[in-house]
Amino acid sequence: MSLPRRRNVIPLFVVLACVALTLVAANGLMHPDPTKQAGGNPPAVGRGLVVQGTVTSEPPLAYYGLPETMQAGKIRKIVDENSDVQAGTVLIEFDDTLAVLELGRAKNGVELAETKLLEAKLQETLYTFDVALQKIAVQAAKEDWASAVEMNKRAQDKFDRYLKGPNPQNGLPFTDEQKAQERKDNMDLFKLGTAVRKLATNYEVEGKKMEKLKAMKPSLLTSEAENGLAVQKAVLAKAKYAAEACVVKAAGPGVVGPVLEGKGAVIYPQSPAPVVVIPNGPRFVRAEVEPEFAYKLAGSEGKAVVVYDNNNFSLTYAGTVKRIGRAFMAKRNQGIEAFGVNGTKVLEVIIEITDSAPAGKPPLLVGQPVRVSFP
Repeated sequence: MSLPRRRNVIPLFVVLACVALTLVAANGLMHPDPTKQAGGNPPAVGRGLVVQGTVTSEPPLAYYGLPETMQAGKIRKIVDENSDVQAGTVLIEFDDTLAVLELGRAKNGVELAETKLLEAKLQETLYTFDVALQKIAVQAAKEDWASAVEMNKRAQDKFDRYLKGPNPQNGLPFTDEQKAQERKDNMDLFKLGTAVRKLATNYEVEGKKMEKLKAMKPSLLTSEAENGLAVQKAVLAKAKYAAEACVVKAAGPGVVGPVLEGKGAVIYPQSPAPVVVIPNGPRFVRAEVEPEFAYKLAGSEGKAVVVYDNNNFSLTYAGTVKRIGRAFMAKRNQGIEAFGVNGTKVLEVIIEITDSAPAGKPPLLVGQPVRVSFP
């Protein structure tokens, strides 16, 4: 009875062995040994620490999209893919109709503010003349009032002498009641009294005008006008910047990558950048070293390393360790998980590629996964 059982177990062991060998082979394909190549020949790399990395550039990839001054923009013109560009090359032209209108309004605002400033400066210049003229007005009002007072006094004295004589109607002296009535009925005295009171009021008004004029500070009006002009100039600068921003230009030389949109498309702040420029600058590798192997980097700055294609170990490129990070940081590709407590931390090492496109080999491309072998 035991023999059939053994025969049933043997095929099971064979199946499990095949599965294990398949998993080992798959792992070998997905994670090849960097110290071996096809045919058993060792590659032209070191046999020390080997880490993964990504090719980058300096400056990095440049993404060009909607200017920060716009809520939305309609593309009027856009560069072609694979175009060679230089610093200042126009990449995208957005419709600038509204921006141009705002620019014109801002220019008018500056002109109006400049006019107000000229008026304020003129008023400040004429202020001394206004004070002098008001002094003359006050003095004239004072003299007019004084003359009226003197005339009224003389008329009163003359009328008093008249009342001291006999009443023409009966030849008798004027009684107190008659004197009072005579004063009340005399229109000349009434007019003179009214003129005195009017001129006294005018003198007081001119005096108040002088007080008001002296209290004024023309320099404050000039300062206010200068501040107003400064504000309008800032508005103009902002409008000018917004108008110029409608034309998006390349910051440096490079090659245009994939263009995601075309003429007539409307771009929003959340839209992907329609144009990416791959810079012509030198190429680097950002290598990520796990904490348990970081100690092996001691003294590596300035030393030569070998960079090779992650999928073809026969393609090697010379490099030099330019900088070793000073802190363990979250991996760049972890996204929001990098802020978590359990995010994977690595030590970033910057490798400068001596020649990213050597003869007979394909060039290293930005974003390409590679491996770095330290001696």
